[in-house]
Amino acid sequence: MKLPLPLCAVLLLSSTAALRGDGQLTVLGSTGLQAWISFPLQIRTFTAEQVQQPPEKWLLRLCESIDNSSLVVIGDFFPAAGLQAVFSHPAACKSLSAFWSRGGTLFWGLLSSDIILAFPAVMTGFFKEHEVPYPSLNFYHDPGQGKETHLRGIPAPGYDGPLLATADQKPMTLTAIRHFGSLPAKTFKPVAVAQENQDWPLIVMAENILGKGRIICNYCYNLSRETNHPFYANLVTLAYGSLAQHSAKDTLRKRLQQAAGTEALAAAKAPAHVLDLRQPQTVSLRNWREAKPATKPTEATVTLSEETLTCKFTCFDQDIGNLVANTTQRDGMVWNDDSIEVNIASSAKADADVVKIILNPRCVGYDSKNGAASWNGDWKAETAIGSDHWTASLAIPFATLGFNPHNVDFFKINLCRSTAGGKELTSWSEAKNQFDEVAAMGYASVLPPAELAAKLAGGAKPTVAPADAVRLWAPRPFQRVYSDTFPDSDTPPLPTLDIVAGRNDSEAAQVLITNFSEDNLYFRVEPQFLLEDGVTRFSELLTIREAIPWRSTTGQVVLSPLSRLNQAGVLALPPLETRMLWFEVKTLLPPGKYAWSCRLTPVNADVPKHDIKLNAEILDLTFPNPLPVGSYTFGPYGYSFAYNQHLRRQYFQTCLDYHIRFLQTVDGPHRALKQDGTVSTEPADYRNEEKLLLELGANWVYGYGVVARFQDTLKKYGHDYDLSVPAVQEKFRTWISTWAWTLRSDGVPFSRFLVPLQDEPATKDIDNLLMGAKIIHEVDPAFQTTVTVATWSTRADIEKLAPAVDVWIPWEPRLTMRAEGPDELAFYQQQNKPFMTYLCSTGGNMAPYLDYFRFRGIRAFLHGTDHFALWAFNSWRQNPWTSSEDKEKSGAFLFLNGTEGPVPTVRAEWFREAAEDLYLLTLATRSSNPEAKALADPEQLKKLLDANDKQQPEHVNAWRIAITRALAAKP
Repeated sequence: MKLPLPLCAVLLLSSTAALRGDGQLTVLGSTGLQAWISFPLQIRTFTAEQVQQPPEKWLLRLCESIDNSSLVVIGDFFPAAGLQAVFSHPAACKSLSAFWSRGGTLFWGLLSSDIILAFPAVMTGFFKEHEVPYPSLNFYHDPGQGKETHLRGIPAPGYDGPLLATADQKPMTLTAIRHFGSLPAKTFKPVAVAQENQDWPLIVMAENILGKGRIICNYCYNLSRETNHPFYANLVTLAYGSLAQHSAKDTLRKRLQQAAGTEALAAAKAPAHVLDLRQPQTVSLRNWREAKPATKPTEATVTLSEETLTCKFTCFDQDIGNLVANTTQRDGMVWNDDSIEVNIASSAKADADVVKIILNPRCVGYDSKNGAASWNGDWKAETAIGSDHWTASLAIPFATLGFNPHNVDFFKINLCRSTAGGKELTSWSEAKNQFDEVAAMGYASVLPPAELAAKLAGGAKPTVAPADAVRLWAPRPFQRVYSDTFPDSDTPPLPTLDIVAGRNDSEAAQVLITNFSEDNLYFRVEPQFLLEDGVTRFSELLTIREAIPWRSTTGQVVLSPLSRLNQAGVLALPPLETRMLWFEVKTLLPPGKYAWSCRLTPVNADVPKHDIKLNAEILDLTFPNPLPVGSYTFGPYGYSFAYNQHLRRQYFQTCLDYHIRFLQTVDGPHRALKQDGTVSTEPADYRNEEKLLLELGANWVYGYGVVARFQDTLKKYGHDYDLSVPAVQEKFRTWISTWAWTLRSDGVPFSRFLVPLQDEPATKDIDNLLMGAKIIHEVDPAFQTTVTVATWSTRADIEKLAPAVDVWIPWEPRLTMRAEGPDELAFYQQQNKPFMTYLCSTGGNMAPYLDYFRFRGIRAFLHGTDHFALWAFNSWRQNPWTSSEDKEKSGAFLFLNGTEGPVPTVRAEWFREAAEDLYLLTLATRSSNPEAKALADPEQLKKLLDANDKQQPEHVNAWRIAITRALAAKP
């Protein structure tokens, strides 16, 4: 029986035949710190920005990625606009349908009620049409009603699957502040629930989606805050089977080897599987997975003519009457039938073009190119069924292959057969995973085998060529860079660095340097001593720093501490690692344009030199010193290597250099509280660092809480400390009075400091604080009291404290992330008292550069204040250089200790930029330049802070340049 090949309707990427060991993973958006690269998978990431571009730029790649993935991840808080773009295209929807049909797993990361409410109709319609469950508002439940209520996860009753397993059999750590509400009947089942209430699911899963697929939804935020949480390893295993994790270096090493085509080029002997196409070649297929001959033998003959490659198969089958050929449309799921398959790669490289054609006994075909089923090649086929065998013939023109086999040294090919349902998989070349895996294909060539072997051996590249050993490139703005951050194959070469800055304004550019070799390389950074004007020394314009690799408490090695170059100016580049040079322009040179360059000269190897060119435009706008706006950081902590007076001065001066206008000193005159319960009258017991702080021109804050320190000290010594007791009140009054007298006698202006009452007080503390503040103000009304308003503070607490507080310091997410935020912000604004918001997180060192650091100034401006605060300046526990000692994961500290004072981090640089943003916005409100005013318009700034713009960080730099130019322009 001979059946014609039916015409194919265009079907964009509905499915692929990469069903027997998929090697890709598709990620939409971000999953925090999770290092997917540690798995031997090709990771394809698509941002919300990318999928909102014209479809031709991303649709084909996304669909191809889904078609070749067993796991698709929708990242944390992936915006509704991105979902709208994806589900608006039938091709993407078809890829997802096929993905579930073949057993794919969709993992949905963290969601917010705002995103759920904004779910696009095209998406919800798609889910409903296919009867697929999806997250809804019934899923979203906030037990704290806007407050952080931490929930600990445990396995759900009855769940014994693999997702929560751990290697040491200890309970998996799961933490959430939200949980799922009512689950739709017969759809989602709990995987993990809250220990506090087992009716509160934290992770849920729906199975049998469109047959074999799964959907898993998650509210455990800690999964995204670790580099390799075991849940993700279990998730990958569930989707792909057991996979060995490896380091990013291993990934790069493998990528380099594949790029050079070295997986089969390492030996001079001929490869095991070669087709000598100078004449027709007939081969037999083998069951490689089970290491035995095929139970249903197959012979394949490959013939090369002037314009066509022909592959003929004879498929023996003693049960020929039960052949399966159910698929009747081209590009359908032909692989589920009895079928033959041809895979042809244009080269041995990992990025080679791969053509796949599958044919069933009814002559119904499926074809794809590079995994894209939307591709439909020009080829001809015939099939016939005999008494104990069936035959198939494919004629493939060279134009369809995209190359002429007569004009290349070789191409790669595999000839394969699958019985119905994949019960037996056989191939010519050994393919234990995928038939279309390039490395597993055999060779085909018109060269004699000996000549081919010699060429392959001569082309082997066991090491990277010296010319390719080092690459200079630029990161994206505000990109966090790790020691194993590597450029993509399409990353452009390093451009000229262009920096625009005002006078006395700090602006920087970064250069990443990657060593692709297996050797330790050393380069001397040789700056052009004079600028191109031939007169000005480069040190008058800029400073060069090196970003030091520092291991965070998450285990990631991030390029963060910024140190000046060593005396020799030598930069070390370990094998298969990346380093960063930081070029900071800060100058009082006259306005104008300045050009400069430096050279990286190899010290220990014969590799090329590399030049870095920099153009700086200095605008006619001078930043004052100090800025009239700024920030407050908790710290510097003296027990973090700032013991002696010299280093203390260095720490305080660094604060001022980074626009930190309020410096934290000790918790008031605690030395005056004696162990016997008496209060000292000696002035020396009330003096701390005021003289040094005044000399530096600083403002300061007395620790965390004067009232709290008074009570804690009395409690420690075993004395009554309750301020509701008259005797304790009198003792407190004596202590404060003597302190005020000492400060007045020493000429200390009370306008220069703040007196905290207590750090983040609870409701039970309020009455004591009210009494303490009352006494403080009675002693001297010039005292400025302050309090930090914590996440757990109630509105009743705040209103009760109002008479006692002169300067409010509320936790910023109370104003930006809660429904009652605008009302609380209005409360502070109506108080007619200064206020500044603060952030405090033990995981802050790995917090996003934009949200947590750089955007602080813009948000302060929108709040109507001229300061903002952060915990902390430096680490308050142990040695910050050694993360293994940091058991508490202590904060978002900005500086580490150095031999001669603090060493700034990249975080510190973005925090300084935030203060400068706030200064520029303040200027813009008073400017007569309409362009400057427009750039400070609150609605425009909100757009800048919007999630879509966070995926376009270059907008932030463009805005900063524009507002600086506008303010520098002369009327």
